[in-house]
Amino acid sequence: TLVCVSAGVYRVRAPIDVNKGIVISAPGGPQGTVVNNAGAGSVRCFSISHSNAVVAGFTMTGMNIIDYSYRGGGVMMTAGTVTNCIITDLHMGGRGGGVYMSGGRLVDSVISGNSVTEWNEGVGGGICLVDGLVERCVITNNFVTSHQGGAGVHMSGGTVRNCLISANRGL
Repeated sequence: TLVCVSAGVYRVRAPIDVNKGIVISAPGGPQGTVVNNAGAGSVRCFSISHSNAVVAGFTMTGMNIIDYSYRGGGVMMTAGTVTNCIITDLHMGGRGGGVYMSGGRLVDSVISGNSVTEWNEGVGGGICLVDGLVERCVITNNFVTSHQGGAGVHMSGGTVRNCLISANRGL
């Protein structure tokens, strides 16, 4: 099943839960199709949990939450694929300011300007990678205050391949 999303700004009050083998695509690309937190508290843009699910062509932005147990400001993935997305300006306390991955694939995307601010447990300003594949991505200008690090990518498993990782910083 293919779901095409028209260009526009979509303000979510609950995560878009992709738990079926569908493709959600923004043919206009991430510059014109934005998923933004509507100020509803602990709300990430997407949760992806099906191996055949695909999210393509979105900008994910706008979350700002200090919940230290939260994971994945833009997207939390246990399976599936995110491709051709911009994941930016997401700020949180927990793990994976932009993306939290315990499975799936993140490809051909930009992860930039995200942060994690929890000192003891916060890791992965851009990406917290437990398992899965990150490939052909640009991971830049992310920030972490944790003493555990991982401003761009914090890895406890998984694979990062053919990515540009630069200008990420921590305290």
